[in-house]
Amino acid sequence: MDKVPLDDSLPEQNAKPPVKSLTLVAIAFTQILLGGVLIYAGTVAVNNECYFAHLGLPMYGGVLAIITGFVGIISAIWKTGNMTLTTMVLSFMSATFCAVVLVTVMAVALDAENSWKNVERCEDDIHHNYYTCKEQVNKTVHKRRTIDTFILIMAICEGVVAFINGILCSLVLCHSLHKNPIILTLLTWIIACNSLM
Repeated sequence: MDKVPLDDSLPEQNAKPPVKSLTLVAIAFTQILLGGVLIYAGTVAVNNECYFAHLGLPMYGGVLAIITGFVGIISAIWKTGNMTLTTMVLSFMSATFCAVVLVTVMAVALDAENSWKNVERCEDDIHHNYYTCKEQVNKTVHKRRTIDTFILIMAICEGVVAFINGILCSLVLCHSLHKNPIILTLLTWIIACNSLM
């Protein structure tokens, strides 16, 4: 399959592109790193029995971020319209999933950790000192809330980076196609949201 360049047979072929390839590679690499961190944090959350950890949402968000990052790197190297459009759709999918779905779930989890596993067992535990048990439970809850907060922050970071990547891809496409970037961005975001549902 032949690669179709973004600027093929356009009169402004020698015009300076709105975004440098190195910028797109840097953003894609950042998404790969954030995806790896989300996967690791999700694994830690599962091991510590955090609220909602059994759903594996941080891992899903991390995998989506890594895939988007790798496609973004390929897109920046190949400079084809199809790959740039694919990167844009994946970026908006990742931004929507991380900044909306994952952030909402982690905010609920932060509030729910106090009533999650092991919190009420001290009142039923007649073999141990109540205050020692309560202290251990408080440490466990604090640890879980710290993990949830970290995932929340990483999800916001990935959402912002993915959104920026989607906007930059939109600028690149619109520069070569002479289209309005706002309309293309909105249409792509709608497609990305429908893909997640």
